[in-house]
Amino acid sequence: MTIEADLTAEMKDLMRAKDTQNLTFNKALRAVILEKKKSPNFEGEMTDSIVIELITAYQKKLTKALDQFGDKGEEYSSELKAEIAYCQKFLPSKLTEAEIKNAIAEARAKGIDNDNMVMREIMSNYKGRVDGKAVKALL
Repeated sequence: MTIEADLTAEMKDLMRAKDTQNLTFNKALRAVILEKKKSPNFEGEMTDSIVIELITAYQKKLTKALDQFGDKGEEYSSELKAEIAYCQKFLPSKLTEAEIKNAIAEARAKGIDNDNMVMREIMSNYKGRVDGKAVKALL
């Protein structure tokens, strides 16, 4: 079952359960996917890798909004945190610090000495599963 199908199935379950908050989050994710499908530059099928990229970008936007908003409104920030957690349900698990160090060691073993090239190697191999800030901090 694709992530998009999971979102649709979960939307139906949320509607039955009358869970309005998570239903709103679900509809927002589905809107992001639909927007990409309807864009004139998009051709082909909506694969899980594309959906993961879209959800990751949406989650980053929410995290940035949370950082900018700060502590000015506890209710709004708690809603943003809940939406970020909801997005995480549909994303692959993130690499741990030990796994990132191992990936860096593997890239260095391949003969890549430049930190930028190591970063590029890791980001391409573990797309969607690793945070660039975490890798940069360990380099």
